[in-house]
Amino acid sequence: MEGDEEDSEDDSEEDSDDSEGELEEDEEEHKMVLVVRQDLKMGKGKIGAQCGHATLGAYKSLLMKANKGSVGAARALRIWESLGQAKVVVQVKTEEDMEAVVACAK
Repeated sequence: MEGDEEDSEDDSEEDSDDSEGELEEDEEEHKMVLVVRQDLKMGKGKIGAQCGHATLGAYKSLLMKANKGSVGAARALRIWESLGQAKVVVQVKTEEDMEAVVACAK
């Protein structure tokens, strides 16, 4: 990460921050998938703005759940953040196609 100082030469002590970017054995990579419907006929700028709103909204929603004690939400956020907050944007033709993507993700 930019601006971080080099770790000390003594690597004998394990620290939770040292595992940034690495998964535990029982963890899976997490990605935020933004699904854009082509049938809405939005311009590229509008799509970009809406994806930004969706990203922030999803993050805030999950953070709120984590702050209320949801272990699953806290774990998902920790994994997603530690791996660089991966985001993928895909396009679909219709709302039905979008619902199929959501069902597959669940």
